[in-house]
Amino acid sequence: MKKLTDGIWTFTKLRVGRVYLVEEADGYTLIDASLPNAGKTILAEMAAAGLAQERIKRLLITHAHPDHVGAVPALVAATNVEVIVPEGERAAFDGEAAIARAPGLLKPPRTVLQGMKADRTVADGELIGTLQAIATPGHAPGHLSYWHPDKRVLFTGDVIFHTRTMRLPYKPLTVDMAMNVRSIGRLAQTVEPQMLCFGHGQPIADNATEQLQTFARKVGAI
Repeated sequence: MKKLTDGIWTFTKLRVGRVYLVEEADGYTLIDASLPNAGKTILAEMAAAGLAQERIKRLLITHAHPDHVGAVPALVAATNVEVIVPEGERAAFDGEAAIARAPGLLKPPRTVLQGMKADRTVADGELIGTLQAIATPGHAPGHLSYWHPDKRVLFTGDVIFHTRTMRLPYKPLTVDMAMNVRSIGRLAQTVEPQMLCFGHGQPIADNATEQLQTFARKVGAI
């Protein structure tokens, strides 16, 4: 694990899909759950860092894509975690509907998630502990980002990727790219982060607000 700032860590040995841990007064909040085989890695990294898995209280999901929810069953089996998903993603998360797909010929096969059930949902503006949900649809219909106002850390999910540079999410995996761009604009005009934490790619801790606004202008979001 790598400590990003006081009370916030990220996991370093996951293959795809970044996971974050936020320390709250009552325990730990995980943000996203990577791939199905990531559960043991998450718990092993916590143990190595001296962070007790018994203190995991909740798991916040940004969106119901397989590389962000895969380890949910393993984490539920191993802990007493409360699984919290965006309102607009619950049907896909619970397997009651297929994951929404992008229009066009280049898109993933029809996928229905199995073996998962959300404990509750979260909506735009709602506070879960110290984290505020921000509706950022586009990559997925009900996608949420999470904002830590006290530490000024923004967890973007897949609204923005950071692979070498900041970039838009992959078009074949994004339901509505124009909406996703508008969501980037909302973030750039709503929060002033000291750190950006992405679903894919390394966090940014240098001039984070300036970099977010520069990227938003680059893609025509503001």
